[in-house]
Amino acid sequence: MKRLYFLFLSASIISISGKAQMTVDTAIDPLTLTSFLQGFGMTISNLTITCNPGSIGTFVSNGSNIGMTDGLALSSGRVAEIPGPNDHGATSGEMYSPGDADLALISGFNTFDACVIEFDCIPQFNTLQFNYVFGSEEYLEWVNSSFNDVFAIYIEGPRFVDQENIALIPGTTIPVSIDNVNPINNQSFYVDNGDGFSIPQSTDSTFIQYDGFTTNLLGEATVQPGQNYHLKFAVADAGDFSLDSGVMIEANSIRSTQIVGLPEIVNEMNAHVLWDANSQDHVLMMDETGIVDIQILDMRGSLVRSWQSNSNGPIKIGSHALINGAYILIVEGENGRQAIRFIK
Repeated sequence: MKRLYFLFLSASIISISGKAQMTVDTAIDPLTLTSFLQGFGMTISNLTITCNPGSIGTFVSNGSNIGMTDGLALSSGRVAEIPGPNDHGATSGEMYSPGDADLALISGFNTFDACVIEFDCIPQFNTLQFNYVFGSEEYLEWVNSSFNDVFAIYIEGPRFVDQENIALIPGTTIPVSIDNVNPINNQSFYVDNGDGFSIPQSTDSTFIQYDGFTTNLLGEATVQPGQNYHLKFAVADAGDFSLDSGVMIEANSIRSTQIVGLPEIVNEMNAHVLWDANSQDHVLMMDETGIVDIQILDMRGSLVRSWQSNSNGPIKIGSHALINGAYILIVEGENGRQAIRFIK
């Protein structure tokens, strides 16, 4: 059997997991959660939670390989199972609860054990953004099967005719799911985290429990400043109740930013910015070889750093020196120019 976990909010249940460097706490309420998620230039209100007990909670990474310091976890199972090490190949917490109709449309299968938070928000600037990671125990055995666990973030409001999923693979209109992000499809956004038995993932507590997860992704939408929008974060099992899947949303990352005069995001060099757990730094990967010019801009278009580098291999970008937030990296070489959004 395969089974997914969703994060659920219940003020009556308190659970703190300390089996790994990551710790999880389910003792949260809507008011606390509102301030925990709300970031720069954003006002959040009317937050509601529809999840199973124990399927939602805040976490502190404490050096784990999830790529963020702290945040909110939603699971189709129990969030207390997310911390590592990855010493079980089929972590599953069947809740036998309903799924979500919107997620079923994305997945193409019936969904179960859904965990959903919804809220209204008013952005101060013209772009809404958030940082997140999607992970699952269905990797890799159930990729491209009838068990297509799914996660989405829907937005409704001015300029959107209907609700729209903005949890997409960067640079595409493809929703994030286990079938769409894996070693075959969109592999640059996939992190292989072992199989529950392999060393070092099964013995090192810095590795979380999920067998696979995405890199730290940036979701965003163009919005009208000062207008009211409705957001829905949802994750669910698909196909059956088994094996856990979840999403981690970075604390205070639901924010609005004024993006002015930024370069067009083109893909001339097949370049990507990825988090490298070994060096604890973001690295630039590309097909280009030779000397390239690199710039990092903040989301207002101001230059943060520029330098030249030899592109014969991964290029460390020194993200430890950046404050937390979203950035644009521009790389230019003999064969083209590309702009890439990434988050610290």
